[in-house]
Formats: sequence, structure tokens, C-alpha cells
Amino acid sequence: KRKVEADVAQTCTFQPILTENTQSLAQKYRQKIADNCEGGKITVLDILTAQTNKEQWIEETKKEIAKKEAQECTFRPMINESIPVRQDETLQSTGDKCFDLYQLAAVKPKNRVDKTKEEYEVAKYGNE
Repeated sequence: KRKVEADVAQTCTFQPILTENTQSLAQKYRQKIADNCEGGKITVLDILTAQTNKEQWIEETKKEIAKKEAQECTFRPMINESIPVRQDETLQSTGDKCFDLYQLAAVKPKNRVDKTKEEYEVAKYGNE
């Protein structure tokens, strides 16, 4: 067996070049697998089954990143919960601006009287 390995080592001269970034990513990946394994030892089975859990690991990592970004946010908007209609009435906001404006128009008084054509002309031209 060792003789075969020595022959393979002499005939196969290709050695991949790994950057520091690649090595650190691989180490983090191995550490993540080791953290999920019981007993602290990584077996071949653990490495092979880790590929099936990769999507779950990606989702967890995305959630962690989003959580860290949310902690960095300092802006906290103040949201008004109600729209003042009159001093004695308030209209609760539903979150839909169009519906809120429709409700606001329905609550306002309807005592407005349309002007006649003559009144518009008097307002426009005055008493000439």
C-alpha cells in the first residue's frame, strides 16, 4: 500500500495553490462542521452529510448577517398611530394610505355648497 502511494506521489506532481483566504474559508467550514458534530471528532460521514445541510447553514448565516446589520442601524422612525381629524375625533391608521385618506374624506363634514356660475364670475372678475 505504501509503495503504491509513493508511486502515485512521484507520478502525480500537481499541487494546487491555495490562497490564505481559501484556507481560512475552509478552516471556518471545517470548524462549523465540528461544532455541529457530537464528540468533537469529524468523520467522513459528517463531511458528506454536511453538504446536505448546506442550504440550512446558508440560511442561518444570512439571518445572522441581517441581525448584525440591524443592530448597527441607529435610525428608529417614530410612527404616528392615528391621524388627527378634529380635536374631538381621531381616525386609526390601517397602514394603507389610500384607504386612510378615503376614510378621512368620509368623516369630514359635507356642508360645503357648490357655487353658481355667477358667483364664480364675481369671484374671478370682481365687481367691474
